[in-house]
Amino acid sequence: MGSQILGIAGAAMFPLFPIGDYNRSGLAIHLLMMSFIFLWMVLADYFVTKLNKAGFQKLLNTIYFWSSHVTGIYIIQWVLFGWSVLLLGLHELTDYTAMIFGFVVLLLTDVLLRFTNLNRILPKL
Repeated sequence: MGSQILGIAGAAMFPLFPIGDYNRSGLAIHLLMMSFIFLWMVLADYFVTKLNKAGFQKLLNTIYFWSSHVTGIYIIQWVLFGWSVLLLGLHELTDYTAMIFGFVVLLLTDVLLRFTNLNRILPKL
């Protein structure tokens, strides 16, 4: 309840403070980020509880696996994206094609972490 109040109050007070400039964020941006985090925590708890009751354990197990291997996912994805831009010229793709490629990279990253020995050499969170 307190997180909801803080999140809504911070979002409501956003226009009252200066934004800042390019090199630093003002108080309003920090309040907005904290408000988002508080609301996100409440929503995440709500949806995990609902999904758990509805029997979506396989989806939740995948999310738990990704959250426990977030550093490895980050490293693998940036290697894949970096080499794809360099070798395949993916920076010239349309938005729709880039979205499909991002989904393919997500699936490939999951497969590489689950079924290869990469998870032993990559750091865990």
